[in-house]
Amino acid sequence: MGKFRRLLAVLQASDDAGMLMNKLHRLTHAQLCDVSLIRVVYEPLADLNSRHVDVTPALKELALSTAQKELCEDVDECVIDVPGVTCAAMWHSKIWEGTVSAASAQGAELIIKPADTDRRVAHFHTPDDWNLLRHASVPVLLAQPRAWLPVPTVVAAIDVYDPDHASLNGRILAAAHDISLQVGGRLHLVSIFPVLSKWLTEITSVQSYVKLRADVEEEIASALEQLASQHGLETYQAHALEGEPVDAISALTKHLRADVLVLGTKARQGLSGAVMGNTSETLLQALDCDVITVP
Repeated sequence: MGKFRRLLAVLQASDDAGMLMNKLHRLTHAQLCDVSLIRVVYEPLADLNSRHVDVTPALKELALSTAQKELCEDVDECVIDVPGVTCAAMWHSKIWEGTVSAASAQGAELIIKPADTDRRVAHFHTPDDWNLLRHASVPVLLAQPRAWLPVPTVVAAIDVYDPDHASLNGRILAAAHDISLQVGGRLHLVSIFPVLSKWLTEITSVQSYVKLRADVEEEIASALEQLASQHGLETYQAHALEGEPVDAISALTKHLRADVLVLGTKARQGLSGAVMGNTSETLLQALDCDVITVP
């Protein structure tokens, strides 16, 4: 089975409890997992440094105990049970920093969190989501309020043409394979190649364009097969798609009715390390399925 056996789940809103517990159940039902469920709490008044406020420790303790009680109640009210789940409230001024800290302390292999979407603006993610994806050292599953199908479809986005992605491709494939095993899903691998047709009249005839496209598709299929073989994959479906990455991947996930898309975030240094790759960020805003980002 998959390697995601130590999970950290974040539940800030009671409305997300049912969806989150359902997905945790799907992830853990076939194997023994260690699941920690947290709620990040912060009340600025409790950290106020003033001689006029002498109840701040009590206020902090009250805020934490109240949040933990509410979190446990949210879990208890769910019809679906996740054996062995532990609930805790933690104190931090930023949800994403608290989550990253908790994941590190607990040795989590996967963070799962309901996506913070503004219902007035489709697929708009909050700064907490963006920062969590940028700074987490383990894969992060941003869950949408949509149940997985009985046999979920998992899509892994692989860039076979960028040599800098070789290591990242391996991590993406491993994560996609693991999540597919844990939820009993079907695995699809997709790699995108640039639009050839717009250069048709400049570089080739119609006949040779068809041959060129077939050659590219065969090349990608071979690269995906080699990568899959390195990771022990035997059952999967490969896709080589022509187009812009965001448009092509978004169209494929809709066509397949994908439940989960697994993609990588570029690990970069210095100033550029403050942002993820443009493709990853744009995709996150274009999709309505769950997304697992792999650092």
